Amino acid sequence: YFCRWRAVQIGLALRSQGSVDKIGESYILKLLDTLEESKKALGDQVGSDGEMKMVAFAHEIFSKADDEDRAGNASKNTARTFFAAVQFFDVLRQFGELTPDVVEKEKYAKVKAAYISKCLKEGVTPIPGNGETEVETEGEIGTRQEENEDCKADPPSASEVPVASEVP
Repeated sequence: YFCRWRAVQIGLALRSQGSVDKIGESYILKLLDTLEESKKALGDQVGSDGEMKMVAFAHEIFSKADDEDRAGNASKNTARTFFAAVQFFDVLRQFGELTPDVVEKEKYAKVKAAYISKCLKEGVTPIPGNGETEVETEGEIGTRQEENEDCKADPPSASEVPVASEVP
């Protein structure tokens, strides 16, 4: 429900900018209909309890990917799970401003998804944990391997990004 609602919010924002064609508008309207049906079926779960469940779910997905990565078992699926965590953290924006903890984890998950994917494409085993990452000045996330072409950059200090077990 909350993922669809976030998609509608984004679609309506794009529509107000004139960036949605007739097909996109039709899709948004279908999503709105689906949301109304879901809201009736879910009842109380859509209220404040729903927000808490969505927050817990986003953290759970992040933790799954982080645990797998820190265990040295990063795979294509790990990268996909980090990417899914990014999407679920974005969904939390509908409830208001993200906490600094969630913003950090969202950035970290973006970087790890890209880093793991790049390493696997290059046929190199990703380094577990934080990996060499940099946040660009415009807020974009980029990955960088300084003087090291094989994805085996030194990870930043552990204090830069929280460990999944620190999630409340």
